[in-house]
Amino acid sequence: MTGDKDELLSLLADSTREIEELTAAFNAALADAKRQQIARVAAARAANATWEEIGEKTNRRRQNAHRDFSPHIEETVTRTVRQKGQPEGE
Repeated sequence: MTGDKDELLSLLADSTREIEELTAAFNAALADAKRQQIARVAAARAANATWEEIGEKTNRRRQNAHRDFSPHIEETVTRTVRQKGQPEGE
């Protein structure tokens, strides 16, 4: 590429701006995709999907899926507590 210095520096600045804009757009799209994935993991867990199953679908081991996603979702556990020897429903 030939030309005068000012023209070349102007082209360099243009390409730098273009790279910065593309990087920002990519990062925004990636953040949206990650938010959507977390929402889908939360929905799958609510539908009783195991961490093993989620790991398989996200190309992770069970432990890694749990480590990566569990801090971003809230899970609740319902427990039934009753006195020992007491039949259910009383």
